[in-house]
Amino acid sequence: MPNEDDFEIPMHPNDRTDVFKLCLHELGHFLLAQQFGADVQGITIRFTDRENFLGHCAMNIVRPLAHTADIRSYLGDRVCILMAGTLAEQMTFDPITLKINDVAAWARYASVAYERSDSSRSDRKKGEELLRVLLLMDCPPIGQDAAELNRALTAITASLWERTIGILEERAPKMFVVANLMFDEMKFRGVSVEFPTAKLKQLFETEAEDSERPGTF
Repeated sequence: MPNEDDFEIPMHPNDRTDVFKLCLHELGHFLLAQQFGADVQGITIRFTDRENFLGHCAMNIVRPLAHTADIRSYLGDRVCILMAGTLAEQMTFDPITLKINDVAAWARYASVAYERSDSSRSDRKKGEELLRVLLLMDCPPIGQDAAELNRALTAITASLWERTIGILEERAPKMFVVANLMFDEMKFRGVSVEFPTAKLKQLFETEAEDSERPGTF
């Protein structure tokens, strides 16, 4: 009788770029969620081929919403978490410092990807819904024309985009190393790999320890 392992296809080195970007995407969600105090359970990665992949960062964002300012803050944080996936996925790194090569170019490419790429579609749609709630809180539509509302929406979006960029830029070198460590744990195509929050924290801590040693990141 065939062994289940006989049907497992080893992850090929050529898959690294695609899996690396998928890991970065979910790490973007993960880090922003942690930054904003969410209860993050972890990340699941499943990669079968370039046309069939899945990443998911499981989280609960529960906080008291007693005042309008609390609601505004909650909505803004949620949008940043959604934006962070595409921004992280589009990172390009300096091979020596592991910092972002060109922050302005990164932001431009990520903005295009956020509007057009399949991997961003779900995040973008959710974010747009939340942004419109924020817009209505700040700019009630009574007495305002469409152009004014669109300008206000663009300003809110740009502010949250820049906020997310600032948080991720600071963490970029660690994200580079951890995304590669995640790939190294993915042995086979089509097999879901779980990275609980405790495991991800361990990977980040390992990276931090290694970076203090000469000749390492």
